Amino acid sequence: MIQHIVDTSQDIFPIVVSDLSTSPPRTVSFQGMGFLVAPNLLLTCWHSVETQLPPGQAYFAGVIQGNQYYRFPLSKIERDQNGSDLATAKVELIPRAGFLLSEEQGFPGTQVFTFGSPFPEKCRLDSGEPAIKLSPRFFDGYITRPFNYSHPKYGTTHSYELSFAAPQGLSGSPLITHGLKIIGVVYGNLDSYTITEEATKDPETGEIYPEVRRIVSFGLAFHNEIVCRVCTTGTSRKPLLEFVRTRNTEKYSRRVIT
Repeated sequence: MIQHIVDTSQDIFPIVVSDLSTSPPRTVSFQGMGFLVAPNLLLTCWHSVETQLPPGQAYFAGVIQGNQYYRFPLSKIERDQNGSDLATAKVELIPRAGFLLSEEQGFPGTQVFTFGSPFPEKCRLDSGEPAIKLSPRFFDGYITRPFNYSHPKYGTTHSYELSFAAPQGLSGSPLITHGLKIIGVVYGNLDSYTITEEATKDPETGEIYPEVRRIVSFGLAFHNEIVCRVCTTGTSRKPLLEFVRTRNTEKYSRRVIT
């Protein structure tokens, strides 16, 4: 049971691409999730924001306040200089949920949760304009193991395997302990399978029965060793953990962009 109930949506946001040539701006695509690690600093997966957008389009963090939806533009988007699939961006928001970046490693059985918006749906507004409907979801479970995952694009990646699947769209969400400490960043899935029925051939009819597999999906998150080392100009070229420890939150105020 979670001991501390917090509104995770205060610090964890969907990342969307919007077309600024329309009024109001039209949402073009949903890219994944991002979250605040310090005032004005958002952390996400690089693969969610690496595409060079055409003129007139930009990346935004989406925020729902009551019945209103606001877009906060992302600027100075930069990939981790260590080469990981993580990135930072500047955004005019300050943390409110009280999450802390932790250097304590997780272990098998560590209880964790995350929040995101997988399975976006295409829809139309009352005006007839096309839009994307997001359905925020809460995920809760535990770390099954820390291990080195052979990432097809980024090579050996120190990761946590999770007891719950991470559907597409959850990339960039923080992995949080029940003590409200961020110990990883969700980035993908690992599919494992067992063979429940062997492939066979009917000796009388010659009909071939294919192999039947039972697939189980485990979420993947970047180990906090990788997260704590993230380095960009947004972190003043310091490791992220060092940067957030010295950040003075009292200097910043929340600003709404309409």
